[in-house]
Amino acid sequence: MNCCPEADFRFLDAGLCVSERNTQADGYTMQIFPYKSIQTVRYSYTRGDGGIVSIWLKDNLSYRYAFPCGDVGKAKFEELLTKL
Repeated sequence: MNCCPEADFRFLDAGLCVSERNTQADGYTMQIFPYKSIQTVRYSYTRGDGGIVSIWLKDNLSYRYAFPCGDVGKAKFEELLTKL
């Protein structure tokens, strides 16, 4: 069982809804980012470790979301770029 949370991106009309579940700690988080507040996004990939989507907001906050398997993170990153 993977104890690392994998982000779930839902693309809304005016923003991005990101939720994560950590099965080991029974934790759940959900954040909504209006597209207009997103300043920068980045995708980084490490072979064998999956990818990370980083989001920087205009108020200098940053968030990183892990996608441990395959190219799921890259697909979410590319879809986010089309929304911006």
